[in-house]
Amino acid sequence: MNVDEETIITVLVLGVLVALVIINYTASIYYNNNATKVTLVYSLSTTPISSVTNNTNSSSDGKANSSITSIVNSTSTLATIPFATFVRRNCPSLVGNFRPIWWLNSGHAQTIFASTLATSKHVEFERETLILPDNGRVAIDWAPQNHQILPEETPIVILMHGLGGGSRDKYITDMIPSILRHGYKAAAVNSRGCGGLAVDTPQLYSGSWTCDMRAMVSHIRNTNPRAVIIGIGFSLGANIITKMAGEDGVECLLDALVAVANPFDLLVGQGFLESSWIGKEVYSRAMANSLKAFFNQHSQIFKKHPNVSTFTYPISINQVESSTYLSEFDEACTSRMFGYRSASEYYRCGSSAPFIPDITIPTLFLSDLDDPIAVSQAIPQYDIVLNPNIVLALTRRGGHLGWYEGKFFLPQRWYTKPIMEFCKAIIEAKQSLPDDLKSKFFEGGKQAVSKLNNQFDSHYIPPSIKASLLQQEPHEQQEKRIEKKSLHTQTDVANVEKQKQDVANKTANIDKRQISVSVVYKFLQKFVESRSVEGLAAGKIFGFILAMYYFFWKPSRNSIKI
Repeated sequence: MNVDEETIITVLVLGVLVALVIINYTASIYYNNNATKVTLVYSLSTTPISSVTNNTNSSSDGKANSSITSIVNSTSTLATIPFATFVRRNCPSLVGNFRPIWWLNSGHAQTIFASTLATSKHVEFERETLILPDNGRVAIDWAPQNHQILPEETPIVILMHGLGGGSRDKYITDMIPSILRHGYKAAAVNSRGCGGLAVDTPQLYSGSWTCDMRAMVSHIRNTNPRAVIIGIGFSLGANIITKMAGEDGVECLLDALVAVANPFDLLVGQGFLESSWIGKEVYSRAMANSLKAFFNQHSQIFKKHPNVSTFTYPISINQVESSTYLSEFDEACTSRMFGYRSASEYYRCGSSAPFIPDITIPTLFLSDLDDPIAVSQAIPQYDIVLNPNIVLALTRRGGHLGWYEGKFFLPQRWYTKPIMEFCKAIIEAKQSLPDDLKSKFFEGGKQAVSKLNNQFDSHYIPPSIKASLLQQEPHEQQEKRIEKKSLHTQTDVANVEKQKQDVANKTANIDKRQISVSVVYKFLQKFVESRSVEGLAAGKIFGFILAMYYFFWKPSRNSIKI
């Protein structure tokens, strides 16, 4: 190699390094300017906590929404802190910003990367298998492996996977290192057939079935009576654990709950998911394929038992395998397996949204407004602000179980930070109490559910959300309007003939230019109905021409009122 070649190579290497520095600098500027503010939605309704006597040094005024009771200094002074204030004070990530990494700047990009290209951390588990009363089999994967030698009061964080997942899912294993660094135990649960479990009974799991999750939580609570236990659910697992907490109400065995990317309303979510091409052909199809592969792993048990007493209809293996989209799989398999007459009924009954008003434990919901799977339209924001035990954190451009941030090509999960801040604050608050006062922890939350102050002004709602809520007509006004309108029914009926004549006259006098618009529209419609690329392009061009024609020519627009 001569000197000239070495010089060229050196120049190229230096050029590449300079380019990388420029790209990294540009990405850093973009990263700092691309922050999205985390929005918190919560209740400000106040409920007296009569069981807690506040010291004069306490910052509380004797009333709080669901309140956290904790020791605030060495003299054992008790303080009650409103739950929403507690979250804002102890979770700086939730009052800050989420900055998506520059090359994953949309919900779709975050979702696709998280499900396909992201790498998972290796975690060593110790498995504990539970046999349920119906001989079903579930498992709890514990970390660290020597968890049994840790003190009995060591806090436990339960992790519930999503659709077709298990304890080895990437969003699960990304949480566990943070949990272990804090000195807690991680209990990653596996539903029937998940995580390599064999299926011994003709039943898998679904978003509506909370019995298995309740059995695992009960087992963990009974074997660790002195530990603080927090449950974290992801996606469909968030729906299951939220529904369980609402069903159990004051009897819930968890000390706190975190629901990440909860679909909330399965029927609404499914409708929005399959209403777009990418939702139906990419996400719904991919989830259906994943569930079919999961079903095929355990199809032998259903071949032996195609119809049992709990099934609504027999499960056809061929019908399951021929399903293309998620709704078709749920129609052919899930709904029948769990006693529902249709997939729509399963979605309605299996949603966690109706149970949100009954949650009595400290709860954090973390959702993204650009989530293409757990869509924002399904978030029951008004029900959430009516329950003072819940704080909802909303972000943008985080996708479904994505939330990747970082500079250049080093993406890191953002959601681990606010979740661990929340868990740490809850654990330290409860552990700070003496044993005889631990029962006072969040005692007001159980009272607040049945004593909600439903005044609209007593709730904090972000301006954009409040504006949409204010557009909804109150039921009282709607009833008065309907009643008032009914008084004029006879007059309206008497004028029907006259109104019909007016409509006929106005229709006959439509301007010729409007008739020409109708002709162009019919011509345009033929192109829109075409499925070819050329036809769609031509349709868009004619649509643009039609819009210019309509707005600049200004044809007469006779309004027809009935």
